Amino acid sequence: MKKKYNLTQRILQESVHNSYWLCKEEWFLHSVWFDEAGSTCVCGKTGIKKICILQNKFNKKMLLVGSCCTEKVLGIPTDNLLKRLKMISNDLTQALKKLNHVTMFFRKGVISCSDYDFYISTQKKRPNSLSTRQITWRVAINKKIILYMAAAKEQYTNLYMELQNGTRD
Repeated sequence: MKKKYNLTQRILQESVHNSYWLCKEEWFLHSVWFDEAGSTCVCGKTGIKKICILQNKFNKKMLLVGSCCTEKVLGIPTDNLLKRLKMISNDLTQALKKLNHVTMFFRKGVISCSDYDFYISTQKKRPNSLSTRQITWRVAINKKIILYMAAAKEQYTNLYMELQNGTRD
């Protein structure tokens, strides 16, 4: 129970509003990745491998949380997204299966409008039912998504190191 209290306190501390229910509306899922070494969630849980970065809409602050805490704060189950991202990392011909996952990358500008339209029109299709041209396009889109996730991880890691070293406010 203490971990949930730590999470609630940290969300309140880093938010603009004073009410937890209003605070929850300030945060959105910025990025996700796997960390085989394990990280520490703001709730205090250590060794988390399914990393989610939440960002505040108003003050742009970011918090590293585990997938379980992301679901508690935002009500977004990220386990499926992380599973599919791992799958496309291992096999670029696979697809993200949920519309909201593809939409997230479109809204972030990771994929173009034509990429988005193509992806949603073929996302339920297995790679062996796609033409060579379609597989090539899907692979190119998946590479954009994987590169975005890697860049987000590096950006957050660099920011975290700057904060730890006292070189950034």
